[in-house]
Amino acid sequence: YEMGEVEGRPFIVMDLVEGRPLWASRRKKKRDLVSIVVNLARTLQYAHENGLVHRDIKPSNILIGKDGLPVLVDFGLARTIGRDERVTVTGAIFGTPAYMSPEQAGGTPGEVDARSDLYSLGVVLYELLGGRLPHEGSTPYEITQAILHEDPPRLTSLNPKIPAELEAITFKAMARSRKARY
Repeated sequence: YEMGEVEGRPFIVMDLVEGRPLWASRRKKKRDLVSIVVNLARTLQYAHENGLVHRDIKPSNILIGKDGLPVLVDFGLARTIGRDERVTVTGAIFGTPAYMSPEQAGGTPGEVDARSDLYSLGVVLYELLGGRLPHEGSTPYEITQAILHEDPPRLTSLNPKIPAELEAITFKAMARSRKARY
């Protein structure tokens, strides 16, 4: 509802979301999990149409409200598209490594746009369906290098019951090239 600064400290005023973290829903049926991700995609579409990129899509920033609908929270790393001078520093990295898009992991923040959020949403979907992250490592550096250079395991190899079409949607969202994503 409002944002500003008081005594040198920034603040954001928003609704109190009474709900549960996304991970409390992970045992739901695949259809319900996909429905959650579809609703998140609509949320992101609205944010993107209004010039906002979240830059930190991850399960801990997704709450499931009492009505069962997902709520995207923590816009602390969000930026307005094309108007944020804070992120023009080459090599600056913002976000959570395991959910970063290749352009975030590669330290090219000028390339971070709506497709970066879609990549991260694809990672969330991958994790919900496959039960693990697409790229793993013991350090943030190992994770970012895997994002930049390795293909994740096929979802159908992790769970043969996942429909090929759903796997294709997930991998298109997580395409290494921004141009190949939705």
